[in-house]
Order: sequence, then C-alpha cells, then structure tokens
Amino acid sequence: MKATARPLILLPLLSTPVVQISLQWCLQQFTSLSAPSQWWLAGAGALVVGLLLFAVVERVRQRRGMKPLRQLASAIRQRTVNQQFHKPLELAPGTFTAELVDELNRLLRLVDRHRQQQQELIAELQQQVVTRSDALQDEINARKSAQEKLQTLARELDNRNRQLETSLRASQSADKAKAEFLANMSHEIRTPLNAVLGVASLLDRSPLNDRQRQQLGMIFESGKALLGILSDIMDYVRIEAGEIALDAFPFNLDDLIQTIMNRHREEALARGLHYEYSYAPGLPKLFLGDGARLQQLVNNIIDNAIKFTHEGFVEVQVSGVALQNRTYLICIDVQDTGIGIADELRENLFKVFSQGDGSSTRAYGGSGLGLAISSRLLRLMQGSLSLQTEVGAGSLFRIELPLTLYQEVAITEAALSSPHD
Repeated sequence: MKATARPLILLPLLSTPVVQISLQWCLQQFTSLSAPSQWWLAGAGALVVGLLLFAVVERVRQRRGMKPLRQLASAIRQRTVNQQFHKPLELAPGTFTAELVDELNRLLRLVDRHRQQQQELIAELQQQVVTRSDALQDEINARKSAQEKLQTLARELDNRNRQLETSLRASQSADKAKAEFLANMSHEIRTPLNAVLGVASLLDRSPLNDRQRQQLGMIFESGKALLGILSDIMDYVRIEAGEIALDAFPFNLDDLIQTIMNRHREEALARGLHYEYSYAPGLPKLFLGDGARLQQLVNNIIDNAIKFTHEGFVEVQVSGVALQNRTYLICIDVQDTGIGIADELRENLFKVFSQGDGSSTRAYGGSGLGLAISSRLLRLMQGSLSLQTEVGAGSLFRIELPLTLYQEVAITEAALSSPHD
C-alpha cells in the first residue's frame, strides 16, 4: 500500500509547476494582462488544479485502503453468523491489516475456547438437571406409593376400628346381659334361700334332739355362706357395671371395727387364737364416709385372717395421720399367723374368682371375690389395700383410706355406735 500511494502523492506536487507554466503561456498569448497579474493568476490556477488533483489522489488512496478493511469485516461477519470462531481469518499477504488480522485471530481463538467451555458447562448442567429430574421423579413416585400405602392402611384401620366398635358393642351387650343374668339369678336364688333360712329359724325354736339341732346348724351355716357368695357376686356385678354409689354419712370408726371384731370373736376363740384389737389413742372416732362399705371390706379381711389361721393370733390395729382440710389418712392393719401366701401366687390374690391356689378353694371354700371386691372398693374410695406375707409365717393386710373428720356437735358418739350392717 505504501509503494502504491507514494507516486499518487507526488502527482499533485509534480503537476503544479507544469500547470502554472501552461496557464501563464496561455495568458500571455490570449490576454493583455500585465506580467505580475499573469503570474499571480497562473499561480492561483495551478494551486487550484493541484488541490483538485490532491483530492482525487487522496480519494483513490482511501478507497484502496478501505478495501482490505471491508474484506476483513465481511470475513468477521461470516464467522459470526456461522459460529465458525475456530476458523482463522485469511487476507492477501502484505497488506497493512496483517497485524490486525493476527490480533483478531487470537481473539477468535479465545472466543472459541470460551464458547467450548460454555458448551461443556451447559452440557454438564443439562446432565445435572436430567439427573435431578429423574431423582425428583423417583421421589415423587416413592411418595405416591407411600401415600397409597398409607391410604390403604388407613382404610384397613378404619375397617378394624369399625370391627372393634362392633365387637365392643357386642361385648358391652354381652356384659350387660351377663350382669342382668347374674342379678336375676342372684335374686332367684336369694328368695328361696331366705325362705329356707326362715324355716330353719322356725325349726330352731321347736324342740329338737342334739343330732337334729346339729344338722339344723349345718343348714344355717351353709345358707349364710351361700348368701355371702351371692352378695359378693352382686357387688362384683355392680362394680363392673359402674353402679356402685358411695355414700357420705357420719360414723364411729372405733365402734364399726369393734362390731366386726365381736361378730367373729366366738369363731376366733373356738380356734384357740389370741384375738386382739387396738385403736390409737388421740385418734378421732367420728368421720364422714361410706361406713357400710368400709365395714364390708374390713369384715372380709378379718374373716379371711381367721379362716386361714390355725394357731397363733389375729390382731387388728387402727391408726391415723392428720392431713389437710380436716382429713385423716386412716390405716387399718389386720395381722395373722396363718398359712401365708407364696410370692408366685400373690399377684393372683386380688383377681376375681381367684384364691392363693386351687387347694384353698377346696379346703376353705369361698368364691374368690372377697379381696378383689375389697381392693376395688378401696380404689373407689381413694384408698389402697396392700399385703405383706410369708409362707408359714402369716400375713399383714393394710388398708389406707382418707376420711374426713366429722365435727357436728349435735351428734354424739353414742348415736353413731355402728352403721347398719
């Protein structure tokens, strides 16, 4: 480009004197101007012609110089449109754009490298998206499966609940029918039994020989035992049905226990037992509560103590500790030197229709309901029944029961000597 441009640049410089001389000769031949004017006019014309020639030469030079740039722009446009950044630019050698082409090729290589890195990164991200999508789809499927299983389980549980409700209603109906049956049977048995005992009582007043009186005594004892069993069964039915209502009446605790002791004194002395009772000094005697139920369960425990004791003693001790709000924690201990109870049999002692072992039922009789009823009655009265025992060394039954102190002055202890049995 430099070699081509130099002659063109020299053309205006070389042509200006020639033009000036030519114009000056023409002026001399065809005008009458003075020599200085001719000289100045020829110089101006030569200058104008030189400038025009310079402009034309510069125009041609610029067009020649822009051609490589247009080619370069076309090549760049082609690679940009076709995304051919890896293909280098190629122009005719020796042009002034060679260095620019080299720099542009270097830039194209850099762009191509970044483009490849971006494509690799995009491919990796796409793979991660696919992997994550598959994992999410698997998780969605697993959750759907778990939800279906839960729904199936919920339906099964619902069906089982309905079956259990049906079974519960059937069981409650059966329990109600059983309770009604036991109540009816108890009533049906009690009525003729009371008649038998009434007739036996009338016979006892008539003249009898010793053998007849002994047989009549057996009838009395058997009838009373059967009445006791019927009473236990009825109490158990009422407790199971939730029909036991506890009363709150004033009663004399000391007189209540003494009444029970007197009731069993003859039997205890006949067995040759030391039969003792003590009431803690200073402990109040008048309390509010269900004296009849308390008498029932204490009577049951004392009766068992005498029944299972062949020698030694049966002792009853009453003590208490004052609590808040005029309440006392009453403790009634019934201790004996009877046969005792083995550890493996103790847990069955407070279960219904159960005794220490099968031989106890045969040897001593009974329904096996007494202690179970006593324990449940005490729980209803917010009390408890505990046992300490050793085989061959006797037993200690302890009743712990909260009772409210009765402070009505108008009622005397004599008027509350004993609750109705």
